[in-house]
Amino acid sequence: EASLYGDYVLIALDTQRDQLLLGRSNTGGILSMDPGSDRLETWLEDPQVNDLRYQPSRDLLYVDDDRGYAQGFSMTSKTPVNQIFEQATYSGPLGTSGNAWSAFNIDPDGALIMCGRYIGGGNSGSFHGATRTDNDGNHTLLAGTYDGSSPDGVLATEASFDDLNGIAMDAAGNLYLSEQDLHVVLRVDAETGLVSTLMGTSGSAGKAGDFGPSDQASLNTPRDLEVTADGHLVIREHGNRSIRMIWDVENWEP
Repeated sequence: EASLYGDYVLIALDTQRDQLLLGRSNTGGILSMDPGSDRLETWLEDPQVNDLRYQPSRDLLYVDDDRGYAQGFSMTSKTPVNQIFEQATYSGPLGTSGNAWSAFNIDPDGALIMCGRYIGGGNSGSFHGATRTDNDGNHTLLAGTYDGSSPDGVLATEASFDDLNGIAMDAAGNLYLSEQDLHVVLRVDAETGLVSTLMGTSGSAGKAGDFGPSDQASLNTPRDLEVTADGHLVIREHGNRSIRMIWDVENWEP
């Protein structure tokens, strides 16, 4: 009987308690639903939520909110922990100011992976890229550079990206990135570090190719990405208002 009208709702699953968590982007707050229950309870009243991710290895709920940073909350006390990744103070390999991520996720080792726009580091301008922050706070550049090359067939750290808006990693360490304005999902091979187009045609929106090879299918504004426990890639396609899936991406070959 709860009304979520007018809210863009983000979902995360607390796998330790089998608890569903819902983040509200407009009215703000996080709701929870316990296993076997049909009732939504207020888990946290604040803030407005842009994204939610549960990190099982540390039992934390990471919240990307409207204040411009991702913050980890203890699932037991519902209080923030010390690891706060602020856009304005990010001090990883990409500089120290003006950084703004579009999406984040948790990798198989429990580290935080993020994609977005990065500024600084002694260079002018900005670029889209991806980074990894481990549980000790160490930052690593996964993809992106200033004045890089078109991604296909290029090392991820030497490639230029347009507008990354989704990120995920499979159990083998292969990285997946969604280019929402170019309508493609890219794959970075864990062994070679090379980028390949996994799905979509660059610069061309569409909705074709279901039940066929992924590199012959089209997309329209792909955003959120998630790899299932069975190794399938789930894509939230904003432009077509649909969910697409690519089977067995870990063993995919260009």
